[in-house]
Amino acid sequence: MNATTRRKNSWLLPASLTLNMLLLALLVTAAFLFRERLLQQYLSWRGKARIVFFGDSIMAQGKWNSLLNRCDIRNSGIPGLGVVHLKEEVKSKVIAYEPSACVVMAGINDLTILERTAAQACADYESILMQLKDASVKTVVQLTLYERQSPATRVKVDSLNRWLVSFCIKHEITYSDPNQWLSDHEGLQRGYAGDRTHLTPEAYQTWAEALQPVVDRLAN
Repeated sequence: MNATTRRKNSWLLPASLTLNMLLLALLVTAAFLFRERLLQQYLSWRGKARIVFFGDSIMAQGKWNSLLNRCDIRNSGIPGLGVVHLKEEVKSKVIAYEPSACVVMAGINDLTILERTAAQACADYESILMQLKDASVKTVVQLTLYERQSPATRVKVDSLNRWLVSFCIKHEITYSDPNQWLSDHEGLQRGYAGDRTHLTPEAYQTWAEALQPVVDRLAN
């Protein structure tokens, strides 16, 4: 090996190691940033999930695996849908994944965008919950969240939530009310409201911390 070759090799090896370290760092960063998306693709491909989160855009926007330190949660939230639509999606979006548990929250689109009454929403919500019960899926109902500064909507949400509590008690379904962590007398708290209806990352973090023990107990 001549002097020129030795000088060439002396910088090639460090350069190669540096490049490999940079590539590894990029892969790790990408895996972290896109963890939720990659997990959803994997669970869809696998066709099974231990837990399914089901509902409208509020559910869909949660990065539940990251929030709950898990890798087995299928997010089957569908933005824009009310319970009137979601009742037709239970088999394909939840039961088909053979989950141990399902966390479900919906209803705000029925009461606002679709201008349906609380009574109409209750009837369709019952269909969702009974389908899950008949499939022996342990269900965790999250009572419907208030909107921010919308007193008229709050009255409807209270009516729907009262019915949900009564139904869950009667059928021994686990439920909790995220309004106690995320809302105040004006509806969604200012720091937790991304807009009138949707949530900030801080809201999801607070919600997940309260929800974690319930999910772990039912899913493990």
